[in-house]
Amino acid sequence: MALCTNSLKKFSNPEWFDDKILIIDEFWAVALHIACSATHRKDRIASLALFKEAFKRCESVIILDGMLTDWLVRWAGDQDPNKRILKLENTLQRRKAKVEILLGTPTKSGGFDSNNLSPYVAPMLGSNTPFIVFSDSQKLLEQIEILLIDAGKVGIRIDSKTVKKDSEERLCLDDCNEWIKLHRPDYILCSPTAESGVDISVWGYFKNSYGLFRGIIATDQQMQMMGRYRCPDCFWHISVPKQSFLRGSDRDYNLDNINAAAARLMELAEMDISHLRLNKDWLGDQFLGFIEEAKLDVNNTFALRARAKDSFEKENLRECLHFALESSGHEVTETALFAVGKTEAELKIAGETVKKRAAEEIFNAEDIDEKQAEDIAAKWASTWEDRVKLIKASYKKQLPGIEESELWSADLIQFLKYDEPKLIGAAGLLHQFKNPESATRKQKNLWAKIATDRAIFLPDLHSPHLKIKALEFLNFEQFLDP
Repeated sequence: MALCTNSLKKFSNPEWFDDKILIIDEFWAVALHIACSATHRKDRIASLALFKEAFKRCESVIILDGMLTDWLVRWAGDQDPNKRILKLENTLQRRKAKVEILLGTPTKSGGFDSNNLSPYVAPMLGSNTPFIVFSDSQKLLEQIEILLIDAGKVGIRIDSKTVKKDSEERLCLDDCNEWIKLHRPDYILCSPTAESGVDISVWGYFKNSYGLFRGIIATDQQMQMMGRYRCPDCFWHISVPKQSFLRGSDRDYNLDNINAAAARLMELAEMDISHLRLNKDWLGDQFLGFIEEAKLDVNNTFALRARAKDSFEKENLRECLHFALESSGHEVTETALFAVGKTEAELKIAGETVKKRAAEEIFNAEDIDEKQAEDIAAKWASTWEDRVKLIKASYKKQLPGIEESELWSADLIQFLKYDEPKLIGAAGLLHQFKNPESATRKQKNLWAKIATDRAIFLPDLHSPHLKIKALEFLNFEQFLDP
């Protein structure tokens, strides 16, 4: 039997786990998913409780991961302190592939443009030998595939858009080695859809492996993706920005002081309650004491540490990957390469094609109701057909009545999704600033639910109400009407 953590709630009878052997492969990814992912936000507390129950009831638990750390193993042990922990280290050291990290293309200012991938894409177009590409950007893989097809190459792209029931991509994902031997592709393009459970061991088939990371996934996932093809004679070419564009969130934690981060969350909770003017009669006795206990929960602490690690890696993305590669035994060099103007221009044109195509698919997607949208959002791996429905529903929810406007079009969707992806969020915050009663009401309802359920996961605590209070404190109004 196999399941993901999102399916734990379907196991209504915990006795099903009694005396079983629970095997969790790629444990870091599983732990990160249940403690931090958005798809678990609504059921995280219940899912973590079921996760702990499964650990307790199983006869033994086997956790596997090439990136296991002591603190991760300790968290696993915290799920059932009565179980004895036995650590087994794989001491087999194989030869490792040589790695080249592309700093970028030289700029007139003396720096490097890490977004220019033409020095890597151009050799793909003229390659006489098969190659494999790993990337955390589906859009980038689509761009590259357009150029490869135009160059007469034949291969396959594995991502959430292409992997469907009975498709060639699904057949390849199910048994990569046999598929490669049968079809002899010029290339394989892999997104994180092919990250888990795929082991390509057709030794010597690919001479070059490209890792084109745009800062969406962190170091461990980058290492796992590149490691899907383990042939040491395959040369690795990696492009990764110095920092992730996703860095600098409003929740940047410090790995050196997780206790301070927990205390800060407690402080924010107390501040939120104070500004909302919620009294003890409304919340119930000992409410802050209950939150203080939640702060010390091992799952809260683990999530804080995991998010701190993620924040650090996003601030130092290239350096962290370089360090991980060398620590794993790879010989790593860094290089800068000149841009290939023709390929650079072709990539930009292909990029516009990909954006336009995606926007049209979203615009023409089936309309769904709020319940259907919630069901899709809760899925760990939804199909592209479902995702376009969800994206369309999200725009219509955030922009009430937009479908009745002459502005509603594929062009508008392309603008909101690719050109100004933060516009709706900023407009929503501005609306809440001018109409604070809405944010106040929502936050009061949240605290009422927490007080009733006596359940809170502090790392998930979010307060638009406090953002508005901060803007009021900064006298933000003066900037709206200077």
